[in-house]
Amino acid sequence: MVKYVNETFSKTKLDLFELNTSLEIIDLLNYYKLDYNKPPDKIFSLLYANQNNDGGWNAALEGPSDEQGTYLALKFLEHFNKDVRKSKILKEMLEDHQGIDGGYSKIIQKEFSIESTNMVKQISDYYGYKTKNEKETKDLLKLIIRKINWDILDGKTIAHIIETLKTYNIKIPEEAIESIQNKYKDLIKNKNYEHALYVSYVMKLINVGIPKLKINIQDNLNNLNFKDHLFLLGTLSISQRISQKDIKIFGEKFQKDIKNNLNDPYIMWILTIISQNGNYVDININDHLNRSIESIKNNKETFHLRDFYYVLKTYQLLNKR
Repeated sequence: MVKYVNETFSKTKLDLFELNTSLEIIDLLNYYKLDYNKPPDKIFSLLYANQNNDGGWNAALEGPSDEQGTYLALKFLEHFNKDVRKSKILKEMLEDHQGIDGGYSKIIQKEFSIESTNMVKQISDYYGYKTKNEKETKDLLKLIIRKINWDILDGKTIAHIIETLKTYNIKIPEEAIESIQNKYKDLIKNKNYEHALYVSYVMKLINVGIPKLKINIQDNLNNLNFKDHLFLLGTLSISQRISQKDIKIFGEKFQKDIKNNLNDPYIMWILTIISQNGNYVDININDHLNRSIESIKNNKETFHLRDFYYVLKTYQLLNKR
C-alpha cells in the first residue's frame, strides 16, 4: 500500500481516481501509524493547473467539469489543508446547478452558445436584469462575425447570429443579409419549412425584404404532416402571404393536433404568429400562455431556456395585437 501511494505521488501524469485511491490508502496507513511520502508540491500544482474556469474539475483532469472530479479534487485539497482557488466562482457554479428541490444537476463547463446567449439576453432585457460581462460578450460576437464564412452556414444558424447581433446592438454585415435571403430561397425550394420560418422571422425583425417565391399551399396540403404544414403557414404569415381560407383549411384538418400541442411553447409561438390573421380554430392561446407562465412562477414544471424564450415571445406577440 505504501508503495502504491509513493508511486502515485511520483507520477507526472495521473487522474483524480488515482489520487482518491491514494487518499483512502493514506487513511489506513494513518490508522496503523505507517510512514509514507507526503504528496509533493507538484501534485497540488497539477490540481490547480487543471481547475476549470467554472471552478470545477474533470475526473480525468482533462475536459469539462463534472461532479465526481470536483468532489474528488476538493476532498484531496481539504485533507491536506490546501486552499481552494476560484472558490467564489465555484460557489456560483454550484448555485447555478441547484434545482428547486435543493438537489444538483450534473456539473458541466459552460460553453459559449450564440443561441443561448441571445435567449438569455432577451429574457434579461425584458425583465430589466443586467447580464454579466456584456462588453466581453459583444467583443466576442464582433470577433466571430469577422471570421464567419456566411456561405457555409445553414439558414437557421445565420438567423440566430443575426438576431443575437440585433439584441446586442451590433451592426449586421451586408454579406449576412445577402446570405440569409439566399438561404431563405434554398430552404423554400427544399421544403425545409421549419428553418424557413425562423429565417423569415429574423428577416422581418431587421426589416429586410423577404423574397417573394411561388408556393402553392393547396398542392402541399395533402403531402405535409401537421408540423411541416404549421411551419409553412407560419412562414407565409410572417411575409403576409396567407389567406383566411388557407388558415381555415389548416385549422379544420389539424384541429386535434393543434389542441394536443398547445403545451409546447415553440408550437404556441408559431400558432400565435398564424393567428394574427384571425381566429382559425376554437382555442384561446392567452389561456394556455397564462398557464405556462404560472407554471414557471410556481416551479410546477421544469422549463428549459428555449421554452421560457418562446413563452416570452408569444406573450410579446399577443400584447402587440
